[in-house]
Amino acid sequence: MVEDSTLTRFSTRRTLEEKGYLVDEAASGQEALVKARGKGEPYDLVILDIHLPGMDGLGVLENLKRLPEYRYVPVMVVTVESNVAVVKKAIDLGAVEYLCKPYSVEELVRRVEKLIGPGARVEAAPAELLHKVLRNEINRANRGGLKVALVLARSERLGKGKIGECARQARRRLREIDT
Repeated sequence: MVEDSTLTRFSTRRTLEEKGYLVDEAASGQEALVKARGKGEPYDLVILDIHLPGMDGLGVLENLKRLPEYRYVPVMVVTVESNVAVVKKAIDLGAVEYLCKPYSVEELVRRVEKLIGPGARVEAAPAELLHKVLRNEINRANRGGLKVALVLARSERLGKGKIGECARQARRRLREIDT
């Protein structure tokens, strides 16, 4: 979540964490880009304000979408800015949701769930986890106009070492976006 208002960051973080989401936050565009570049795995969702100190949210969005690992990561713009030209620019740059402040927490949670599925309040069963991953990947493929391929494997008595080796081999043979 990229938001310069401490109060808004606090309340949004609290709302989303209560729903089972892990939330990282940045108070400026520059801080957000540094965190995005330094993170091993891309974030599942970026919630972005337009009015930020230094680089504005549109600049952050443009720079973020230039990073290959963030090309298909959904970005939700949450801002007081309702100017049609700004909304169009955000969508043209890659935003998939646009929510104007003030908003209800229910509406925020509904849109987050629509983009990345429900939060993980308790450890999900394997079938639920598979469903969530598939939904996220199908949504990502739809946004990018891509096809989805699925490989499922079941192991009995292989142990974590063998499963880890299988995962490493798959990662070597697949592109990062595919894994």
